[in-house]
Amino acid sequence: NAKEGFVLVPQEEIILSHTKPDSSANNSLSGEIQEIILNHYGYELQIETGIPFSVYITAASLERLGLEKNQRVFLSFKSSAVRFIEH
Repeated sequence: NAKEGFVLVPQEEIILSHTKPDSSANNSLSGEIQEIILNHYGYELQIETGIPFSVYITAASLERLGLEKNQRVFLSFKSSAVRFIEH
């Protein structure tokens, strides 16, 4: 029996990088930054990997990583961070 719902990866569990990391975070997706939106937390990055992701980062992280619209990045997270939300 298939269940309907969606998959959630908490934003605090997502690590952004310019290259594919060699780490214990087995899930690493390459994507392109579609939008960078200023908000009261810092910035929201909308990243398309074939699956859309919204990732929140601080202004310091945005500057340190030199992130820009249309840039390719890697999103990495551990499988234990993935949650299925049934609806």
